Amino acid sequence: MKRRNKLLVTTLILLLTLLLSGCKMSDYKAAKELMSAGEYKEAITILSALGEYKDAPALIAECENEIAYAEASALLDRDDYENALAAFTALGNFRDSADKAAEAKRELDYIAAVGHMDNGSYEEALTLLQTTEGLYDTSERITLCQNEINYAEAAKLFDGGDYPGALKLFSPLGDFRDAKDKAKICENEIAYSDGVKLMNDGDYSAARDKFVSLGDFRDSADKAKTCENEIVYSEGVKLMESGDYSAAHDKFRSLCVVDESAAEEYPDEYNALVEELREAGMEEGTIKAVLYDMFEDMVFDGAEEVLTGYRDSGELAKKCMMEMLYADASAAYDKKDYETAYPLFAELGSFRDSEKKAAECYDLTIGAELRATALGSGDIYDRANAILQLADTDPKTSAKGAYKLIGEFNGADEKWDAFYVLRFDRLLELCDKQGYKDCYDLFAKRALETVKYNADKYYTPGLTAVMNTAGSSKLMLDKLLPVLVSSGCIKKFASTDESIYYSTVQILSEICQYFIDNSDYDTLSSLLTARAAIKGLYNSFADSNYYLTPRYALSDETVYGMTESYEGKVPAFSGTASVNTTAGKYIVITRDMNKNGRTTPSAWQIDYGIMFALEPENIPAKTSDADFIVTVENTWSKGEKLYNGDKSLQSYNATSEVKLYTADGKLIRNLGSAFNSSSFVMAYENATVYYTEPDRAGAAKKLMQGWFGYYN
Repeated sequence: MKRRNKLLVTTLILLLTLLLSGCKMSDYKAAKELMSAGEYKEAITILSALGEYKDAPALIAECENEIAYAEASALLDRDDYENALAAFTALGNFRDSADKAAEAKRELDYIAAVGHMDNGSYEEALTLLQTTEGLYDTSERITLCQNEINYAEAAKLFDGGDYPGALKLFSPLGDFRDAKDKAKICENEIAYSDGVKLMNDGDYSAARDKFVSLGDFRDSADKAKTCENEIVYSEGVKLMESGDYSAAHDKFRSLCVVDESAAEEYPDEYNALVEELREAGMEEGTIKAVLYDMFEDMVFDGAEEVLTGYRDSGELAKKCMMEMLYADASAAYDKKDYETAYPLFAELGSFRDSEKKAAECYDLTIGAELRATALGSGDIYDRANAILQLADTDPKTSAKGAYKLIGEFNGADEKWDAFYVLRFDRLLELCDKQGYKDCYDLFAKRALETVKYNADKYYTPGLTAVMNTAGSSKLMLDKLLPVLVSSGCIKKFASTDESIYYSTVQILSEICQYFIDNSDYDTLSSLLTARAAIKGLYNSFADSNYYLTPRYALSDETVYGMTESYEGKVPAFSGTASVNTTAGKYIVITRDMNKNGRTTPSAWQIDYGIMFALEPENIPAKTSDADFIVTVENTWSKGEKLYNGDKSLQSYNATSEVKLYTADGKLIRNLGSAFNSSSFVMAYENATVYYTEPDRAGAAKKLMQGWFGYYN
């Protein structure tokens, strides 16, 4: 019974199993059909219910992969490469997932490479592009990146001066950017550097060719010219060393040009010539050559600044000229043609022994003639000229001739009066230097013996020569003038016939003027030196009838001309006095101006010196005795009424401009007016006294005492 039940249960289980097995088989089959139809989600639902039935788990995994694959493919189709890459990577080796993942990766690399290129990161871009071969324009982009990388490296080398290295990189780049231009520059720089090296090595010919081939690159044209100049200069030096000075001169001359700025010294000649040459259609280069010829003589004479040239070409051209000239001079000298040789040697100056040869030739030609003339007894003008020409070359003969000529001075002969233009002072100086110390006494003696008044001609022959000589230089003033005074010449000249009284007044004026005008003298010192000569004549010249005094004699020509207008009654032109005040000791110098505004010598030192020389008893001996110098320039415009007896203020209309100086002559300030006929109460009394008082120094003192009293 128990066995039968057990069999029944087993049978029931078997039947149930068969029944269930038939259902799973059907579901399994259905799931497979769904999978074939691509309905993976529905298939997964059925398969999940099958549990471990057959390969249901595997089929589920397959369905899941298919679904993931589809989704990954969709991402790839939507260009969602980053998620597609992740999805396909997760699928591993399912179907072509690895290839799809690689495809997504290539897309991402391309995009990143483009970004790097846009940012200029060409090396990073190139690394990525090498993984995207065949994709889109990867090939072109790889080429572009390689070019950019090579260009950047070439540019770096270029900027660093590595032109050979830069050229290797620029050349393959062809037309990329400005690679071709940069490559050409590199070639030029390399050639330029080779040219400089050739120059430094002294191979100027090869260097010139190199620079010529470079055209206008950098300063190639200038360097080519420099090389050419060096070649010509070297040729000139070789020719000069070989003694071919003519050919050498032409070489050096070709290297010289005229400096037009230097021609400013000769503007008329220079500009006229340039204009003529241009009008003739001459080219500027040819004009330069012509100008060289024009100025070459000036260069030879020492005006080197007229020409400029390469290195010292101008100097060497000049030296070649001098060598050629020296050769011509020497040839003439060897033939004893001294007349031809002398001017050539003389022109050469100190070149070689030219000075010595010139002196020798001069002595054998011109010198011999001059010596004969200087020591002869011919015309005084010819003799004097010969003496002066010999002064530098033969001073002993020159002085001997001068002493002889001075001893023949004849004041009675009118021709000697014009002789002063030939410089008696120069003849005396020549004698003095050569030891003829009595030449001044000799001249004074001859003047005393021969200078005589010619009543028929109202003229004193020889006087002009003596007076001009006495005052023509410091040496004459120091040595001749005292001799003329001590010998009695001045006294004689001052005491001649009354009919030439006017001329004797002029003597005094001339002597003073010589000292004043002589540039070797301090004005005051010169006048004090002349005092002895002038003082002895002062009283003899004072003549109330003529109203001519030394002061008047020293006045200007305008005051001289007023003698007729005012019947000789012309006021003395200056007065000087010393005034003590509470502010210090002053020397007051007054200077009258005539009605036309003309004034006497303008420097206060001259006024002071003249007045001290004439009236030393009234005036301090030195300006340093005073603390200040005051000058008063008086202007009066109606002197004719004043000297006709009208003493009213309106008659003289006088004004004075006062200036204050230090004792050494430095202007302190302009003090304004001392008095004015329309302003000050003191004007009438002081001005009237001033213009009518014979004692001019006293009048000046009274006037200034009044002025200082008024202002102090």
